[in-house]
Amino acid sequence: MDLQNLLANMPEPSPGASAEMPLGLGMRIAQDPRALEAFAALSEDARKKLIGYVGGAATGDEAKERVRAAVSALSRRAEGELPPQF
Repeated sequence: MDLQNLLANMPEPSPGASAEMPLGLGMRIAQDPRALEAFAALSEDARKKLIGYVGGAATGDEAKERVRAAVSALSRRAEGELPPQF
């Protein structure tokens, strides 16, 4: 799934949701310079949405899959495979 579709299909974070980066997401982004570059280029709203998407996982396995999908999409965006629309 590309970053645009990933963000478009995410629900808006609930008003009381934490905007703190989940540890697993932060670690995976930090290990991928392209994903880190793309994450830094996201709008504040898109970053919050991505963080909320990963943080809203119901299980550990679901969280791992969401982290994998998010970092993969961020990395592909940085490689120029996806347009910088966010």
